[in-house]
Amino acid sequence: ASAEGHISPRIDPGDSQRAEPIEFLNKGHKVCTEAAHLPSVITINKDTKVPNACLFTINKEDHTLGNIIKSQLLKDPQVLFAGYKVPHPLEHKIIIRVQTTPDYSPQEAFTNAITDLISELSLLEERFRVAIKDKQEGIE
Repeated sequence: ASAEGHISPRIDPGDSQRAEPIEFLNKGHKVCTEAAHLPSVITINKDTKVPNACLFTINKEDHTLGNIIKSQLLKDPQVLFAGYKVPHPLEHKIIIRVQTTPDYSPQEAFTNAITDLISELSLLEERFRVAIKDKQEGIE
């Protein structure tokens, strides 16, 4: 669920093109983009209040994406805490806070959660396509 004016490319369900998984760049302040020509949509900052934690700020997104990422993060046993907030209703961004065990980085947890979500949603899409095809063949 994107805010109005979101410039990310939309993928036609029939298109075989897929958005690439998130790429983490630069070691200190990390920036993430869907494609090199798009502006940054995710920034990552170390949370100084708690050990082994990061704040992921995702621009132009809302509760829909925040909740699904938080839920996926919480499935990981090495994630000690995952939560998100929308700082203000007029700000089109979410902030996801992730804390992990000492031997597992928050960035790794976030990347794994996104990768797993992409896999789950791709499987759901494929099953949906098969169900529609089966239904259409039954009608004809």
